[in-house]
Amino acid sequence: MVSVLDPLATCLETSVARTMADSAVDAELLDTGTVMSLVAYYKKFQRSLNPRWPRLLNVLCVLCVLCATPGCFSQEPPSTQPSLAGDAVHQSTTNTSSGPTSEPNGPAADKPLVEQEPLTQGQLTLLVLGDSISAAYGIQRESGWVAKLQQRLQRLGSGYQVINASVSGETTQGGRARLDQALELHRPDLVFIELGGNDALRGYPVESMRDNLVAMLRSAQQTGAQAILLGMDVPPNYGPRYRQSFRQTFVTAAEATNACLVPFFLEGIPLEPGMMQDDGIHPTAIAQDTLLETGWQALQRCLGDDHPALLNLP
Repeated sequence: MVSVLDPLATCLETSVARTMADSAVDAELLDTGTVMSLVAYYKKFQRSLNPRWPRLLNVLCVLCVLCATPGCFSQEPPSTQPSLAGDAVHQSTTNTSSGPTSEPNGPAADKPLVEQEPLTQGQLTLLVLGDSISAAYGIQRESGWVAKLQQRLQRLGSGYQVINASVSGETTQGGRARLDQALELHRPDLVFIELGGNDALRGYPVESMRDNLVAMLRSAQQTGAQAILLGMDVPPNYGPRYRQSFRQTFVTAAEATNACLVPFFLEGIPLEPGMMQDDGIHPTAIAQDTLLETGWQALQRCLGDDHPALLNLP
């Protein structure tokens, strides 16, 4: 027995020493209670055994401690990098503390970008959805009738604002596609719709233009906003039949939705010297005051009862 135990103990001691060196076991990783229990157990039985057994028990005790320590026999050193789960938790905490994420499909994308307080008599938001006529094509934007409308309303206070969502070249189909988002974003009290001229220039059917106008007017009204339809006209060279059908489209759309109507927004402008740009389509900077007065009168008719201050402002 002696000849067997001695080589076995020596072999085990050598293996344990090599394992501990390779594993770089840190004393702080060992469970103190476990070590103390094993030591006490070892001393208790050491005295009752053959003198040659304690050496083997010493080796076995060390092996037990190593086995109880996580990662002791791993050939790779413990990683200092956080785990994937730790990364996820850290990312979640960071996102929660710093605000909503910038992902377009996340919860934050479903909320309106602009949140306004409940409207009172001293607050008014107007939305203008138009084409190049309202986008101040060919002139300084601050010289356009929409900018002048904002300047006039500012005399009533900071609670009055005008949002210009006009795009040069816009058609009724394009405006219809953009309107719902603009309504959700700005929640206007009144919407000016100034579209249709480009439908005629592109030869679109008046029936589709009428359907688009009706849909836009109803979309605005369903949000609780008033709607003003700014009608357009085409030159006589389009022919009397088409011209009459085109002009009647605005009347039909306004009647179908009970919206306020300006039959021809450019009334009194095309034939006046200096009022039209060289292309014969777009008003000049001089004509913007006339457009402002036309839009202002329509605004007073539609909102004057709810906002008396509009009636008293020249």
